[in-house]
Amino acid sequence: RRQRQMCIRDSYWLELIDRDGILSPLEPRFEIHIEHDEPPSISLSAPTDQTFVTPNAQVRIRAIIKDDLALDSVQLKLLLSDDNTTEEHTVELYRTSLRKPEQRQSVSSNGKILSIDHLWDLTEYPMLHPGMELELTVIAQDFKPQTGASGKRLLHCISPAQLQDQITQQQTTILSHLVHILRVQQQTRNQTSELKIQVEETNALRTTDFDQLQSAELTQR
Repeated sequence: RRQRQMCIRDSYWLELIDRDGILSPLEPRFEIHIEHDEPPSISLSAPTDQTFVTPNAQVRIRAIIKDDLALDSVQLKLLLSDDNTTEEHTVELYRTSLRKPEQRQSVSSNGKILSIDHLWDLTEYPMLHPGMELELTVIAQDFKPQTGASGKRLLHCISPAQLQDQITQQQTTILSHLVHILRVQQQTRNQTSELKIQVEETNALRTTDFDQLQSAELTQR
């Protein structure tokens, strides 16, 4: 584990003495701070790992990059591969000299922070086809230069028909869960309705009735 070096602080100034040995008063002092420069750190929130995409998809790239001094550039490193082909590509996400107005490094107590929100167009890669895998990593560099990298994300390219099949399966699963929940809710309502009528008529509950209420509560959870 890397240990952060302590900050070194010092100061300097100029003393002017005339021929009579008289020292000039109130010389300005200049402070020098020397701090250890850590490499950038990257938190990649989108896309998630094991995501399915089509060849004409637009993929949202979201990342937070931090550096203790200043960032120079951020790139998306991409590896396209299948059983026969492997290709590497680089997408420029940020560069200090070419930054867009909305791309600004904010300042915090921990240094500089840059938010990346980029819409990545897969139609720019005509070789991309269903069955290929896309391995992507976000790389950031400061001015030292030092480099930091995010965790890798693996995307699977599928056809629009395969994507539609996946959506249909997910919808079927969700519908099945909703039907089950509705059935449980109806059973619980029937139980509590019977007990409500009993309380209204007798103003009392039996021990078994309390057990029934507890069972209904657990079912709700």
